[in-house]
Amino acid sequence: MVDAVADLYQQFVKHYTGGDYAIFGHSLGGIMAFELVHYILDHGHDMPCALFFSGCRPPDRASHEVILHTLPDQAFMEEIVKLGGTPVDVFRNKELMTIFTPIIKNDYRLYEQYVFQAKARTLTCPIVLFHGDADNLVMQDELLAWEKFTTRKTRTIIFPAADHFFVDKHFEQVVGYVNQTIESLEIVG
Repeated sequence: MVDAVADLYQQFVKHYTGGDYAIFGHSLGGIMAFELVHYILDHGHDMPCALFFSGCRPPDRASHEVILHTLPDQAFMEEIVKLGGTPVDVFRNKELMTIFTPIIKNDYRLYEQYVFQAKARTLTCPIVLFHGDADNLVMQDELLAWEKFTTRKTRTIIFPAADHFFVDKHFEQVVGYVNQTIESLEIVG
């Protein structure tokens, strides 16, 4: 995870020109976003104006109950199909599977080997959480634990009848909430 976060940081500094910024992460991307913010702060940059996490447990509650990345490719992909979120046509295309299986396995390896390290600082930006109420990977009551990672308000937005991959179907709504939050922060200052 450290190398992946360092790579993300290099992308951040390449594109960041100063001023306010916000970070969004979904699922594993949420854990990486959390670690990235601390990496950014450790390197002398300002706190983001807001953080947005969707389908993501708090980092100290990352689940390692089931380890998938060590399964043989076929068994691994069968488990991924059960989770949903990936078009079945992708799994039927051997060329695509050859390309994407190692990438997806590496993502799972990052998450499954992640070990939370307590941070020296508490974040001072608001955290907005997006959650599908039919998400069977992240339970709604787990989201309350995000509050301890910031001195500011946490807000949870629930998408009804939405699973873990709700962002795909509700992309425009999620972007709308992100924009609305950032605009309200600009007004408040």
